[in-house]
Amino acid sequence: MSVSVIFFYVLLLLFSAVVLVSLLRLIPQRRRGTGIRLLTGGIVVVGGAWWSWQFRSRPESLLLSGTVTAAALVLLMNSQLLRWKTVAVPLAAVLAFCVAGWTRQPGAEDAWRKHLPRQVEDHGFVSSSACRSCHPGHYDSWHDSWHRTMTQAATSDAVMAPFEGIKVENRGRTYQFEKHGDEFWVTMPDVDWENAARDAGIDIRRIPNPPPRRRQVVMVTGSHHMQNYWVPGEQGNELFMLPLTYHLRRRRWFPSEDSFLNPPDDQPSRLLSHWNSNCIRCHSVAGNPGLVPTGPSRQDGTHGVMNSRVAELGISCEACHGPGQQHIQFHHNPLNRYLSHLRNEPDP
Repeated sequence: MSVSVIFFYVLLLLFSAVVLVSLLRLIPQRRRGTGIRLLTGGIVVVGGAWWSWQFRSRPESLLLSGTVTAAALVLLMNSQLLRWKTVAVPLAAVLAFCVAGWTRQPGAEDAWRKHLPRQVEDHGFVSSSACRSCHPGHYDSWHDSWHRTMTQAATSDAVMAPFEGIKVENRGRTYQFEKHGDEFWVTMPDVDWENAARDAGIDIRRIPNPPPRRRQVVMVTGSHHMQNYWVPGEQGNELFMLPLTYHLRRRRWFPSEDSFLNPPDDQPSRLLSHWNSNCIRCHSVAGNPGLVPTGPSRQDGTHGVMNSRVAELGISCEACHGPGQQHIQFHHNPLNRYLSHLRNEPDP
């Protein structure tokens, strides 16, 4: 937990104390004990419920918040402890919530995000969040569009296919899907092994039992008609598409290669799409494959380790309008903003 975060919590605690004292002054002296119990109990219950919801994927955080919340409520019901519980119970609740936040360990829980293309704001790109304050209507319209959800991190809100205990057989390959909390996993043929075999000129369709590998799904593309899922490779932050696509309207999995039109004489081959060297250019803003010139060669022409970067995942404002930094700097001046309505000139 950083110093700035701790400082924020201290300020929040002081502010809450001031509000609590102000509310207590409004309660008559003879009923102040009851008022203290009700106010403190409300804070404990609301705070415990909020933290439990925020960290519902961490059992230890749920257990800690629930236990301390229950203990605090028991203390509140014991009138003999009224003299010190007015201080001890709120402090215990705050301590429980802080410990719950500490045990969440965002760095460990969100470690899978390191496999995503790094989001950087350079070369004048500032991301769609910088557009919202001045263009709220346009931002809301875009935010509700399929463009925003074209490419997303694989969170529970983004993944639309069923993963719980689903098993799919496809052209001699088996895919076992799992969901654990907010994480999505699939046991599948090792994509690194299959790519290495394909680069060596081996027809992987003739390999009946490729080595399996359990991989976490870290990114999704699509949200309108169908959705594709991406798992990390071993080289940098490269991503490979799961060769199965989920059709949203029909609610079924089908081979990804069958989503393309091919000549009738073609034999279907497994589609092993490589995000970094192909899809990144259209399905993100300012996508840069970021090829570091080391590592193995690949059939698609890449040679090295991927350190891919984007200004933003999905198709956002700057995908069409270009980098927004100069525009924002110019319109920070209120005079420029109003004069721009009178000028018949291109906007910076």
